[in-house]
Amino acid sequence: MERTYRTQPHRFNWMFAHVPRWRCCLAAAGLLLLTSTTLFANPIEVIYPEGVSEGFVTLKTLDGKKLADGELSQVTTGADRLASRLTFRFADGSLYDETVTFSQKKHLTMLSYQLTQRGPAFPDPLVISLNGETGQYQVRQREKTPDEKLITGRLDLPKDVYNGLTITVLKNLRGQTGAIVHMLAFNPEPKLYEVELARVDEEDTRNTTRKETKATAVHYSLKPRLGWFTAALARLLGRTPPDYHFWLIKKDAPAFVRFEGSLYAGGPSWRIEQVSPRVKQARVPEPW
Repeated sequence: MERTYRTQPHRFNWMFAHVPRWRCCLAAAGLLLLTSTTLFANPIEVIYPEGVSEGFVTLKTLDGKKLADGELSQVTTGADRLASRLTFRFADGSLYDETVTFSQKKHLTMLSYQLTQRGPAFPDPLVISLNGETGQYQVRQREKTPDEKLITGRLDLPKDVYNGLTITVLKNLRGQTGAIVHMLAFNPEPKLYEVELARVDEEDTRNTTRKETKATAVHYSLKPRLGWFTAALARLLGRTPPDYHFWLIKKDAPAFVRFEGSLYAGGPSWRIEQVSPRVKQARVPEPW
């Protein structure tokens, strides 16, 4: 199924198609005054370049039940290019595997995005591949089943599409301001949305190994900007998408602390936190 789209943020509705143009202009001007903000949808400038790294994370329910062990790694793939991969392997055999390749030369730029989610933890198994430079995408739904479906097409993408890069974007936000960027939601066909990254507040955190060590984490929310009509309809139908929440230490070197939100459309909110690897205690031989 080959489809080509010229994408625009989903803000307006077909109901306005037959409204006189002058009334649309007046309405748009009024909405602009009501919703004006200091946030703009622009590529994010690189302040803290990323490097090669390896870390471990855990996935839990909000009440603390462990669901999966995870790994977060970054490797270089060329000059100013990195590939960041997040994987979760669930106790029930489910897999969440997300890889984003990006450039960090002056501005963050998503070059490619791949996502695999399958197993009992995900009601709708998907394999997604997106070329951020050409806009070509492929979505394989219910892979290797009699109901397998393949969707392909091309999108005209803005330069600030940041699937898989939210934490990197937040690390590079300056001061007290937030940002508006774009992301694609695959349900299973892709839709482009504006999302607002807003600073919420600050919270104290403690080092689990040294309780006297404190740090302040900045709490951010990620909220899709649906437009007033779509938002009202979503509230009426009880389908308003939940906010996503991120906590980062924004000191000399920004660091991820925690995430709360769903990993798939309509899914439950889960929590991602960093964990430290433990070295198994070596057994000391018995003396003679």
